[in-house]
Amino acid sequence: MKSPPEKSYSVLLYFAEPDSLKPGERVFDVALQDKAVVRKVDLAKSVGKNQGLVKRFEGVRIADVLKITLQKSPSATQQPILSGVELIAE
Repeated sequence: MKSPPEKSYSVLLYFAEPDSLKPGERVFDVALQDKAVVRKVDLAKSVGKNQGLVKRFEGVRIADVLKITLQKSPSATQQPILSGVELIAE
């Protein structure tokens, strides 16, 4: 079976910290299609509990699979968290 052709998308990633964590407890890097796009996301430090953060990445090439990788920082005690994903064809 032939793979569909790649298309370019804007990828919006939605984050929110649901717990009462201190800065540094949940820190992680984000990669799209095996390419690092943001490092050291710390929701407790940047937005606090129950506040949203949206990161937009344009020109992401996708054929049939969008690969999102969240990698916990070695010093973090909590696992990464992602609240939502939105794709917009460019």
